[in-house]
Amino acid sequence: PAARAAYQVGNTVPYTVQRGEETLTLETKLYHWTLKGIANAFAQVFLNRIFQFSPFLFLELALALFVFIKRPANIAAQLLLLAFVTNLVSGISWLASPFAPGDVFDPVARVASYWLGADINPILSVPLFVHLALVFPKAKWGFDKWWPVVLFYALPLTAHSLRYLVPGIPADVLIPLYFLLMFAAYLHSLITIKEPVLRAQMKWLAYAGALWAATSMVWVMSAILHWLPPSIGDATQWFPVDLLFVVCLSLAILKYRLFDIDLIINRTLVYGSLSIGILALYLAMVGGSSLLLKNQTPLFALLVTFIVLGLVLKPFWRMLNQGANRLVPLTVVNAPIANSAASDSPHSNNDDERVKSSSQRQKFSRSTYFVISFALILVLLSVAQKAYRLTFPFEGWSTTTDFESDEPIIDKKLLDVPSDLQTGDRVIAVNGLPFSAIADAAVKGQTPDIGNYAVGQTVDYTILRSGETLEVKVPLYSGTQLGLRKIIWEYFTSNGFYEIIGWLGFWLVLFLFWKRPNNLTAQLLFLKGMGIVASAISWTVTPFGIPDALNPVTFYSAAFFTHLIHLLLFQPLALHMILSFPKPSPILKKRWVLPIIYGAPWLLELLEFLGVPFYHPFALV
Repeated sequence: PAARAAYQVGNTVPYTVQRGEETLTLETKLYHWTLKGIANAFAQVFLNRIFQFSPFLFLELALALFVFIKRPANIAAQLLLLAFVTNLVSGISWLASPFAPGDVFDPVARVASYWLGADINPILSVPLFVHLALVFPKAKWGFDKWWPVVLFYALPLTAHSLRYLVPGIPADVLIPLYFLLMFAAYLHSLITIKEPVLRAQMKWLAYAGALWAATSMVWVMSAILHWLPPSIGDATQWFPVDLLFVVCLSLAILKYRLFDIDLIINRTLVYGSLSIGILALYLAMVGGSSLLLKNQTPLFALLVTFIVLGLVLKPFWRMLNQGANRLVPLTVVNAPIANSAASDSPHSNNDDERVKSSSQRQKFSRSTYFVISFALILVLLSVAQKAYRLTFPFEGWSTTTDFESDEPIIDKKLLDVPSDLQTGDRVIAVNGLPFSAIADAAVKGQTPDIGNYAVGQTVDYTILRSGETLEVKVPLYSGTQLGLRKIIWEYFTSNGFYEIIGWLGFWLVLFLFWKRPNNLTAQLLFLKGMGIVASAISWTVTPFGIPDALNPVTFYSAAFFTHLIHLLLFQPLALHMILSFPKPSPILKKRWVLPIIYGAPWLLELLEFLGVPFYHPFALV
């Protein structure tokens, strides 16, 4: 009661906190949440969750909603939607403050924080998924009646309530039992169901479940034997696998192309193995040449890789194709699809005709020449501005930025010179002038005065390191000291594995554009791919450094190619692509649509530059 009386708005209360290995007592003033503060906190945390892992959760919710709209009377579709709505409710409860100290003193807030936050999963989310297994694709064990369903949902609610009343009852005691029940239900369906359509539905679930189980076993074994880095076992790594399971479940509920799963799996085995083989060959070539050249840039590695690929690709593809045909034969299925609205004719044995694209390349149209010219100009401009910016002084380190601010973050040491900087240091001021003030002056076309910021000079950096503010003396060097080889190496390897995945995607886009150069969607994909190359060039070594803010020309060019290109070019291209594929939307026939799609971001960015108050243009994303 005494603590509750003191914990009031306007009071100052002592907080005992653990900071590193130190225990501190801080006098903390308490405030009211304002409506604006709630909105800002909600939006900030909401966006952070989206960038971290929530895209998968939102995709799952959108997929469940789509399935429900298409099959509103189907109990499996209803349960799938309810399960992800409860996940959404739990996520909303966790935004901003999942469980705040103030919740302790208010019974209503305490119960709401627990029951709508973490407790909703064992009480409702898990039973909903298990219930789905008990009724799909066919109800079993009496679950087509009402009383087993009532008892089924009452048990976890009762067990969870007893946990608060009777000390010693383990939390979530029923969850393992419910998961075993779900596994038993799917196994029972797989063994007992004989109808062709229901068997085809179960086949989707069986393959998805096998993949989910195999992935889980890999993570568990890697955690025990330390095969993989600890981050691989992080909870966020499960979301892509969960999404795949939901996709398969949705396809089974909709009865969409049920009997094409053999074709899908066959082609996945072939081209998945082919992609893994190409990636392994690339890594072997790059790694081997790096070792031979004593960690110098293996410029000939790409050439050797393409030569070897030219020799082994066709035989390797033929071998994989034969193996996949033996493992998952492409047979004709004569079973009818029950729902005529979702029915498809069975695929034929002539798989080559289904997967082989036209070998004749189209001649370039005027629009194709325009797209190629625009893409090349974009890349050349990025190369030119980057080459000019590399003549500026820098710290001898590569830098990066994050979503919190544009302040440079020290990343990797590039020059073998003495330095007091460390990876992760955030530069917040130069010679006493905050970086935000430097950037604000550059936005207004002014040159901020930060003293002797030139090659060969030493400047004072104010940095943030592990929550502590430090003053560091930093000597400045010229970016040309890196040499062309080092710069190219940084361009191709700065993001490690993700860089490789990105380049595989880029080559896929180039191949698509080469095969369909006059297709609007292929052209838009090609433009976006070349734009990403241009942006990656600008990100090399220093994405947006302090010297860029000292020159208005380089400031705007660096800002465009590093950050604004995502808003001003990539997002309009993505929207245009969605509206044009697979069939152009009628709205594109309106002459005013494309000028708005491509012009609105530029207009809003101009308004922000002029100081006109409005919501940030990234709201358009």
